[in-house]
Parts: sequence; C-alpha cells; structure tokens
Amino acid sequence: MSIRYSVILTCFAWISLASVAWADTYKSPIDKDAWSTESSKRLCTLSHAIPGYGVATFSQKAGTTLEFFLEASLGRRSATPVIIVDAPADWKTTASSNRKQLAEIKAATGKRPIHLTKMTPYQMISALAEGREPRIEFQRSNDSIPKNKVTSKDKDIIILATSGFQNAYKKYLTCVDELVAYPFDTIKKSTIYFESGSKALDEETMIKLDALAEHITHDENVYRIDLTGHSDSKGGYMSNRQTANERMWKVKDYLVYQGVDPELFTLKGFGDRMPVASNKTAEGRAKNRRVELKVFR
Repeated sequence: MSIRYSVILTCFAWISLASVAWADTYKSPIDKDAWSTESSKRLCTLSHAIPGYGVATFSQKAGTTLEFFLEASLGRRSATPVIIVDAPADWKTTASSNRKQLAEIKAATGKRPIHLTKMTPYQMISALAEGREPRIEFQRSNDSIPKNKVTSKDKDIIILATSGFQNAYKKYLTCVDELVAYPFDTIKKSTIYFESGSKALDEETMIKLDALAEHITHDENVYRIDLTGHSDSKGGYMSNRQTANERMWKVKDYLVYQGVDPELFTLKGFGDRMPVASNKTAEGRAKNRRVELKVFR
C-alpha cells in the first residue's frame, strides 16, 4: 500500500470517527466536580468542563447582565437548529412533561457555537440552583428532517450537570456582589465641575471619584489617565490658569489618596483657553469650570 493511500485512509478513518462521536450525549460524570469560578472586581465567571466536548460558561461583567457561552474544543462545522431545555436531573425523572423549552436558536459555526443573553442564561442558572440540568440539544445537520419528526437519535445533546455546582455557585454569587459599581465604558471619560472661584470637591464629585478609583485600582489594563484643567473667563489669564491647574491637581490628589498609581497621570492646564460654552452667561461659565478626565486601557 502506498504511503499516500495510507494517509488518505487514515484521514477518512478520523473523519468517520468524529462523525460518530459527534452524534452523542456529553455530560460530566456524577462523581466529578466539574464547575469552577474565576473572580475579579470586573468579571465573574462560572464554568463547567464537559468531557469530550468543551466548556460551558456563565459570565457577568461589572454593570452588565448575565451571558452564557458554549465553547466546542473541535468547533462546529454547520449552523444547525438548537433548543435550550430546562430538564430534571437524570436521577430524578426523565418524564417529558417535566421538560421546559427555554429558547430556540441557530448555532454558530466555529469554536463558540452558542452565545445566549437576556433571560435565558438566568433561567438556566436558576434551574441548576434548583437541582435541574439544562440541556443544549443540537439537531444534526440533516435539514431534510422536519422539526416535528426530530427524535433524540437526531440530536447531539450537551447536559450541564449539577455535580459540584452548588459550592461553585456560592463563590460566583459572592463575586457578583463585589463587582465594581460601573463598567469601564461609563467611567472612561468623566467631567468634574466646580463652583465659581472654588477648587473644592463636593460630596457628589467625591462619590463619583471613589467609584472611578475602585475600578482603576482593580483593572490591571489601565495604563494612562489624562487630566485637563479649565476655567471660565472671569479674572485674568494667569489667575484663571492657576485656578484650572489647582482644580486638576485636586482631582489627581484625591484619586491617588484612594489608591490610584500616581505614575498613570498626565496633566495639562488650559485656563480659559478651551471653553465648551459661552462665558457670557452663568450657565455657560458653569460648564467651563471643569476638569476633564480620560482613562486608557
């Protein structure tokens, strides 16, 4: 037998084996704790290793809602119909009347065939907390089978097992409770306003800077913070520039006191040279008395 022919047969054998393995039910053994958590102030994940298939993950970022991902180690080659089912655990009952369909979608191709948002992830995680086992049921790529004729033999089923879930879930909930108050997109640009002639930070501003400092100190990807100081046009050029600079330093000092690395800051004072509104009205001058802050990551 030629080497080339042998290689072709070997490849064909692997393809045939993959096709057989694909039509299967994937579930973690009951005696294995297959759930794990990763925690930070910005992101909480609750992941489930599924032997022979990949990883299922519940994920929540600061200031956002829960999401669910299913990752396939070998990827999926076709975008087939999928239903998400809330089902009783195998050891309880398999009665079809106890099954509840949560969603019907189409799988994506590639290594992340499932991405769920809105209510479905919450329904799935609640089912697990109650001792039930959500199922992700992929119809095989035979589009000729009518939907009402699809049986378990025509599906590939991923089961999220309850084994080890409760302990990991408790850690996940603790993480969610400790997420920072605001996501990065809401704090990457901020403007701090000041009373006429004042360099003092009011209580509302300090609360805002506290939240900003908490996020920055727990985000290792932040590499620069730009501060620019501004004033209205009341007063002379030099005094306005000095006031703008002092306001800018006040903001920096407060953030440093809250634990932000002083090496992250770049500062530039503009005095009254860059107004964002007319200095002819009190309302316009109030908008010009400001420190602008930009965070980069």
